[in-house]
Amino acid sequence: MRPALGLEVVRRAVSRSWGFSGLLQPLPAEVDQNFRLDAGKDGLFVVKIARSGQPVAELELQNAALRWLASRWRGRTPDVVPSPSGKEIMFVLAPNGVRYPIRLLTYLRGTPLSAARPLDRQSLFRLGSALGDLDRELIGFRHAAMERNLSWDLSRCLWISDCLDVVSRSENREVVQRFIRRYRDRVEPFLGQLPASVIHNDANDENLLLEASPGGGWRVAGLLDFGDMLRSHRINELAIAAAYAMFGAPDPVEVLAEMAGGYHGSLPLQKCEVHSLFLLVSLRLCVSVVSAALAAREDPENAHRQQSAEPAWRLLESLDMLDGENVEELLISRLFRDGS
Repeated sequence: MRPALGLEVVRRAVSRSWGFSGLLQPLPAEVDQNFRLDAGKDGLFVVKIARSGQPVAELELQNAALRWLASRWRGRTPDVVPSPSGKEIMFVLAPNGVRYPIRLLTYLRGTPLSAARPLDRQSLFRLGSALGDLDRELIGFRHAAMERNLSWDLSRCLWISDCLDVVSRSENREVVQRFIRRYRDRVEPFLGQLPASVIHNDANDENLLLEASPGGGWRVAGLLDFGDMLRSHRINELAIAAAYAMFGAPDPVEVLAEMAGGYHGSLPLQKCEVHSLFLLVSLRLCVSVVSAALAAREDPENAHRQQSAEPAWRLLESLDMLDGENVEELLISRLFRDGS
């Protein structure tokens, strides 16, 4: 059950569990309920309330990853704030008697990617490089809950083929069907060759925070929302971020090439990963639009779950006009100039 707690209930829970009080402001969220807490001299925090029934192990996975990255990814992730008793996960009781897990994280400042587009080439390269750094640091991370069955896992993306009836326009369904066929032909047979490790899995245009770079343009200031974290194919990290960075770009392929170049410089890609990249970007967009259509039917009041649908459809239509094999060869030639 998705939480919908009132401000006073949340305020009392935070005060009782952490001893902090201050101004609470709701933040957008797809499934959780999030608040910004301005506790004055005590600092700025994010209060995260998970849905009832969410396995605590999944929240522990997020907390463990944040602790792992705290000293490895140069302070670009929130810190977990334990209660005075040392617990990182507490519970809040709703008026209807339902208990929800509640956590406290530090608040990260920055400009969302959605407000900084379109990025110049240098900024795109930095973005890819930062994600390569992130995934390199996560290679050694392990947790009991990292193997998850999640609809947003691109390695399981073909579930959408059974749900296309939710897409109302036949032209749109045909676009998705074409990408599914291309994915089955050119990516699915080689999934076993793609390197896998724990990834963030949701570096979208709201979760990626940027800041002005002294050298001009933007650089990554932080990354939010580790709720979709899991062990999957590592290339999915880059594909997901590139899909959102392409929104509104005059040349989506150049966006992909610059980000891939930055990523490759931090964490070298294998050729099988590069060959799969264009179609993985496309399938992420397909998953996004099908998920939005499902959400419109199941949760019509949650506008947050619809915000990417329109730009994702526009981008899918543009990518559908490209020769994917030509894009693959362009990326290979850019990243492996020496032929190796």
